Amino acid sequence: MMKRLKTEELINPSKFKKLFGSYLQSKLALALLMNDLAINWQYDKIRILNVTPGGNKTKLTSGSGMPSLLKPMVKLFYKDAAVGAGLLYKVAFEAQFKDKTGVFIQKNKVEDLKLSISNELKLTLLKGIRTATGKRHFSI
Repeated sequence: MMKRLKTEELINPSKFKKLFGSYLQSKLALALLMNDLAINWQYDKIRILNVTPGGNKTKLTSGSGMPSLLKPMVKLFYKDAAVGAGLLYKVAFEAQFKDKTGVFIQKNKVEDLKLSISNELKLTLLKGIRTATGKRHFSI
C-alpha cells in the first residue's frame, strides 16, 4: 500500500497521524529490513516470513490509535484475533510455505513487495533507532 519509506518521518515524525503515520511506516521498514536479512540468513537455514494477518479485532484496533472513521469498519469487517493467529500458525508450519523466506504473505498468498532497501537506507534506519532511543542496540 505504501509507495515509499519516509525515513525522516519515521525517525522524527513531524506530527502524529493515527494508524497512517509512523505506525504504518514502521511496519514497512520492518518488512523491508526483515526481507533483506532473510537473504543473508537463508544459508543458515533460518527463514524469515513477513505475514500480515489482516484486520483483526484487538485492543489496538479498538483503542485511541485507531482513526474514529475506521472504528465502525473494525466492527463490520475485522475478524476475531484467532483468525489472524491461525494464519500465522499456518504460514509457520504448513508445507505450502516451508521453502519460503524473505517474502511478504497476505491473504494466504505470497505477494511481491514493490520496494527494497538499499544499504544506505538500512544504515539510516538503524542509526535513527539508535539516536531516537539513546541506546546502543547493535553495532554499525
